[in-house]
Amino acid sequence: MTILNNKALLIAIIVIAIVGVVLIVCMSKKQSAENEANLEAYEEYLLSLSPEDVIIEHFKNKNEKEILKIKATVVDRYKEIDWTQRYLKQIEVLGIIYNSAETENYIKIVNDDKTGRFFTQDNNSFPERKVYDVTYKVEYKRSAPKDDGVYTWRYYMLKKSNEDPWLIEEFGF
Repeated sequence: MTILNNKALLIAIIVIAIVGVVLIVCMSKKQSAENEANLEAYEEYLLSLSPEDVIIEHFKNKNEKEILKIKATVVDRYKEIDWTQRYLKQIEVLGIIYNSAETENYIKIVNDDKTGRFFTQDNNSFPERKVYDVTYKVEYKRSAPKDDGVYTWRYYMLKKSNEDPWLIEEFGF
């Protein structure tokens, strides 16, 4: 009798484990589909934004640790960066100023570039670009590799066509 009870118990445990795995897989697929739908809606929303608003969205998403939305605001080569923001406590945009001189300089550099590093269109018509000086205040968790403070970085924005959103093409100080 105990052998039958042990076998029945073992079979019940196996069945419960299989059902649990199936449920986890189904829930994961459902969550993935929801994330994809939300991302598509967000990318559609980005189409309506100015370059300044895309920068603000980028910082907002960093603050909220919305990795997929952060990646939606940058060009393809930056999508593979580790955007987890594990050290970030808080980040806030203090100001965004259009830099016309740096925009002109950047467009000249891109037009003269022969390395293929920058996005250009096949028909020699270059996309729209703008450069902004972005001042922000950042606070990190205790063991962060960077210091808290106020920083000003340049954000180089790209709009490939009228059907595309503004994206962050480059950033730095």
